[in-house]
Amino acid sequence: MRGYKGTDANMQCRGMQYEIGKSYHEDGSIECCFNGLHFCATIKDVFDYYPEEDGNRFFEIEARGEIKTEGNKYAASDLKIIKELSEVEINRATYGYGYGYGYGDGYGDGYGYGYGDGDGYGDGYGDGYGYGYGYGYGYGDGYGDGYGYGYGYGVNRILLFV
Repeated sequence: MRGYKGTDANMQCRGMQYEIGKSYHEDGSIECCFNGLHFCATIKDVFDYYPEEDGNRFFEIEARGEIKTEGNKYAASDLKIIKELSEVEINRATYGYGYGYGYGDGYGDGYGYGYGDGDGYGDGYGDGYGYGYGYGYGYGDGYGDGYGYGYGYGVNRILLFV
C-alpha cells in the first residue's frame, strides 16, 4: 500500500530514525498508536500529526506485511521510505494541482501592427497528469519607431486518482 509519512526535521518519528530508501520492520502485534510503523493514506491526514511547520518533513512510503487502521492512521509491520516530497509534490498530493509557468513576447512593426507569441509549460507527476498553456501578444504604436511588448502565463493542473 502506498501512503505518506511525516517526521520531524531530523527524520525521526516515535523514536525511530528513518532514511530515504531504507526498509523497516516492526515485530509483534501491529496496533495503531501502540506498535507498528505509522503512516496515512493521504498527505492531508499526515498534517493531523505533523503540521507543515517546525521543519517537519514528508515522505512517500510503501507499506507491506500486516497493516491495521484506526481512523485516518495506519500501522504496518513493514515500511519503506520511497522519497521525500518537495513542496510542489506536497501541493499536488494535498490540493490536486502543481505549478506552471508561461512566457510570451511581442513587438510592433512601426506601422500600427503588432505581433506576439507565447508559450506555456505544465507538468504532471505520479498518479495524475497535467497540462499547461500560455499566451502572449504585442502591439505597435502606429508611428515610425514602433514598439511592442508581450506577456504570457501558464497554468498547470493535474487530476489525482487516489
